[in-house]
Amino acid sequence: MRIRRRTAPASPLEPAGAAIAAIREAEEAAAARLAEQEADRLAADAARRQAAELLAEAAGRAAELAALRRQEVRAEADAQIEREHRAGVAEVERIRRTATERHGRAVELAVALVLTGRAS
Repeated sequence: MRIRRRTAPASPLEPAGAAIAAIREAEEAAAARLAEQEADRLAADAARRQAAELLAEAAGRAAELAALRRQEVRAEADAQIEREHRAGVAEVERIRRTATERHGRAVELAVALVLTGRAS
């Protein structure tokens, strides 16, 4: 008995080739979707990092501006205190001069009264 070899007909291989091509296309599409998703994830991560950097930079700038404003307010307050101090010193000096002048005038009048005999 002889065993016959059977050779596959040409037509059944064609659908297998089409199936393999379809599988390959599906794999390529899936790989493209995965690559796109990975690119989107990387872009989102980069955007988050950039946003965090910008927020940190803005917070630092806000702290600098706040420090500058505090210095300006302190300088304004110090200048106001200095103006008030100078005005107070001037007022004290005016009062002292007035008191000295009045005291001198009072002494003159007292001497005049004593000398004229009106002081009793």
